[in-house]
Amino acid sequence: MSWTTVCDLRMKSYTNNTSIDSTDFNNDATILGNLTTHPGYVSFHESDDQMEIMVKDDSLSRFVGLRLQALVKPSNFIRRYNIIEGWMSFAFFIESNGQLAGGIFDGQNWVGLDSGNTTVKANKWARVSFEYDGVS
Repeated sequence: MSWTTVCDLRMKSYTNNTSIDSTDFNNDATILGNLTTHPGYVSFHESDDQMEIMVKDDSLSRFVGLRLQALVKPSNFIRRYNIIEGWMSFAFFIESNGQLAGGIFDGQNWVGLDSGNTTVKANKWARVSFEYDGVS
């Protein structure tokens, strides 16, 4: 399978509370809530803070496989934290024990996996990824 990047939010360019997508698909993310923008990242402060990407075309609504990557630095693990979520499509998150988990919605059920004994650490940067190849 060949991969095409359809959204790349490098958090280096912000316009009117929007993080600009660096691909040609223009899947920009609107910053909602009390986020603080920094060069290269955003800080989430409250449970309703989020970045929302509106589905404008088929680039985010029709896919065979999916690769999600993020750089995270969780401050605590008092609840589940979504890293990236596509409404009723996919989710990649950190569980309350620091374990990474991800899932794909197949139209009827959520199918998922977790990182087992591997966890992210509080107050440490971690590059995390979730990949679904459309088959396994």
